[in-house]
Amino acid sequence: DMSYMFYSTPFNQSISGWNTSKVANFSSMFGFATKFNQTIGYWNTSEATDLTGMFYNASAFNQTLAGWDLSKVTSVRIMFEDAEAFDQNITKLFSTLSDTVLNLSRFLDNSGMSATNYDALLKFFNKGTVTGRNLGAEGLYFCGSSAARDSLIAKSWTITGDIKAENVSIVTQPALDYCNGSLAK
Repeated sequence: DMSYMFYSTPFNQSISGWNTSKVANFSSMFGFATKFNQTIGYWNTSEATDLTGMFYNASAFNQTLAGWDLSKVTSVRIMFEDAEAFDQNITKLFSTLSDTVLNLSRFLDNSGMSATNYDALLKFFNKGTVTGRNLGAEGLYFCGSSAARDSLIAKSWTITGDIKAENVSIVTQPALDYCNGSLAK
């Protein structure tokens, strides 16, 4: 059990070599660990079941997790909420996603994910057959994934809080440039 291990600490050391093969609970491990930004993308997470809030408000974290296995995970709720630096393509993270229940609520709320990476995730989810998910994406912009997003909603997905960049008001005009990649979120 690694839950809350570095919660609200200034920890930022290399732990890439840790043996995590038997760990099931990673919940809030780096929650509020505002300095942590180390490579952990190749940890063995094959036994992981709970990633709830793992990087919640871990404001410096921006590393790939492409090598992780989520096949047994049931919750990624608030995993990247308020992780304002986090901007990775996480489609490979979900390559083992099945029809099992996976809680995605508030998953990406107010994270730093760019429109490019969010678009890729929506398109990836749409390629699958999983239905009835609740995806939290408060404050994220999407550009080229409108059809994929609409298709997910037709598959009984509920996607909350995201914004089609073309619909942004003049007050938030810089968001329009997210579609062109000229602004980092």
